[in-house]
Amino acid sequence: MRTWLSLLSLLCCVISFALLGVWQIRNYRQSGYAGFSVAVAYNLYFHQVAALRANEQHRPFYEVLDEMGFYDREQYLRAHPEQRNWSLAERYEFMRQAGLAAVWRAPLLATKIYLRGLAIALFDPGAAEYLRLFQAYPRSGRLMNTMVNEGIIAVVKSIVTQQPLLFALSAIFGLWLLLNYALALWGLKGQALSLPLLLLLTTGLYQLALSGGTLASGRFRMPVMLVVCILAGQGLSKALSQSRTAK
Repeated sequence: MRTWLSLLSLLCCVISFALLGVWQIRNYRQSGYAGFSVAVAYNLYFHQVAALRANEQHRPFYEVLDEMGFYDREQYLRAHPEQRNWSLAERYEFMRQAGLAAVWRAPLLATKIYLRGLAIALFDPGAAEYLRLFQAYPRSGRLMNTMVNEGIIAVVKSIVTQQPLLFALSAIFGLWLLLNYALALWGLKGQALSLPLLLLLTTGLYQLALSGGTLASGRFRMPVMLVVCILAGQGLSKALSQSRTAK
């Protein structure tokens, strides 16, 4: 049975990579851009470069974003007039190269910003997104500005002192999130490392790794929660089985 599951997992992996490869070739032929996604280049330039500049110049993160033309395409072109006649592929390649160059100039700071975002992606319970459904929280709470310039502890202090409803919901949702994590770890305990489990963990860690940086929020954890819930279900089953045995 395990052999068949391993073969099926490997087949699914091969099919997925093949389809992604075909789609990548199609995108290159249509746009001339060879990167995996233009969103990567766009976010790398505006968010990573803006975060680094905000830290280095001690300025608000969203102010730097505005200056770079994130909210206004014409503002971006005024800052880079030579790009008016460039193709979209050439602009995105410039953004990718500029973003990578900025990271290599300050690798420790870039890593610090990325890890802060990773912590937010892991532990942000998503209360702000929930409140936005009822228009009880602004679309942009500017908490990311505090995170980039002052750190996660400053964000927590800001929520506790200025957003009591957000804090209360975050505490409730956060406890539920931590319970899922605890059950997932319990589900992993004692598991033999098989190919299906390895693919499951690799997929979850890959999706989590993409969630770091200044774009981080609880909603980017949603794909990872599929993996967490599968493992948490296993952990819950083990916990219930052990409680029945104890009785």
